[in-house]
Amino acid sequence: MKILYTKHALEKFAHPDIEKFNLNEADIKNALENPDHHGVEALRGVEFILKNLDSRHTLRVIYKVKSSIITVITFYPGRKGRYEK
Repeated sequence: MKILYTKHALEKFAHPDIEKFNLNEADIKNALENPDHHGVEALRGVEFILKNLDSRHTLRVIYKVKSSIITVITFYPGRKGRYEK
């Protein structure tokens, strides 16, 4: 699987919230390959996954798939329960 990142997503790696969790491209790839939850936002035409980071936080990754290429639009940690529905 080939993974590309938007400029915005690449810039997120330097954000203090991301650095706090020590997230890197390998973590994003692992989350995409082994998600704890997968969903689709039909109105925006994107997919998302959730991956547990610890007992209180999840990683949310928003992405698009086209021709077997995953483009990560953004990602961020969030409190558990906030995005699960």
